[in-house]
Amino acid sequence: MMLDDNEKRCIMVAESEGSNHGMCSAQLFVSTAKGGMAALIEDMVVGNTVDLPA
Repeated sequence: MMLDDNEKRCIMVAESEGSNHGMCSAQLFVSTAKGGMAALIEDMVVGNTVDLPA
């Protein structure tokens, strides 16, 4: 259901070497505080097994 309107909603996946390391979903909306478009991040999951390059 979330991706039915894929111009205002998205799911992003962090991936490296074939392994998923995290994901987040967001919805775009008009912010009355900013006076323009903003993203509301609904879910963010980050794994703790990522080995960053030196």
